[in-house]
Amino acid sequence: MKILLLSDIHGNFEALQAVMQKATRLEYDRIVCLGDLVGYGPQPVEVVSYIREHDIPCVLGNHDAGVAGLISLEFFRDPNRSLLKKTQELLDAENLEWLAGLPKTIHGDNWVAAHATPLQTQNWPYLDNSRACQEVLAHIKEELCFVGHTHRSGIVADRIGVFRVTKGNRYVINPGSVGQSREKDKRASFAIVDTENVTCSILKTEFDRSIIMDLLGNMGFNSAEAKRLQVM
Repeated sequence: MKILLLSDIHGNFEALQAVMQKATRLEYDRIVCLGDLVGYGPQPVEVVSYIREHDIPCVLGNHDAGVAGLISLEFFRDPNRSLLKKTQELLDAENLEWLAGLPKTIHGDNWVAAHATPLQTQNWPYLDNSRACQEVLAHIKEELCFVGHTHRSGIVADRIGVFRVTKGNRYVINPGSVGQSREKDKRASFAIVDTENVTCSILKTEFDRSIIMDLLGNMGFNSAEAKRLQVM
């Protein structure tokens, strides 16, 4: 099965549309989203509506949890905290309830998906180094572990010295962020994973950032705040 992996869309519908447009030229069987549909971006309604209308399985991200009232917004820094409060006002009660009901993990035949890690569903640690990733792989039974949260794409194997995704090893795969990349390459990032043949391609695509900056301005954020929301 080929899975289109999305993560950290963060209220950026322009980036999501660009990814899905590029995906029309790709081969995949299903889509899985690794959470954080909201936060940082000005289009939470459009993003949540798209995910719901297309019945895309999605795990709960920490920003989703904050907007849904599952964790305190005091855990977030301004200007993002202010944006999350505005997001709560923009989403209706039904969408907020839907966000609150998102699962912490999704399991497949040989894979597990979580926002930060499948091991700590009450906390949101960053799997941002090989040791942390290999610690997770040592405690799960699945061959593939899909996570987001870091906004940085990457692949880590269960053994040192493995640099390609091939059968015979186990992997943590992070597709990067659709809506707010923290890599040098600021394009929207996503991945196609073949879970049967065990292959992975991380892909990038451009989107119109000026639209996002203008919309943030319309929400009351000045240019410095808008820039910080997009490159935090």
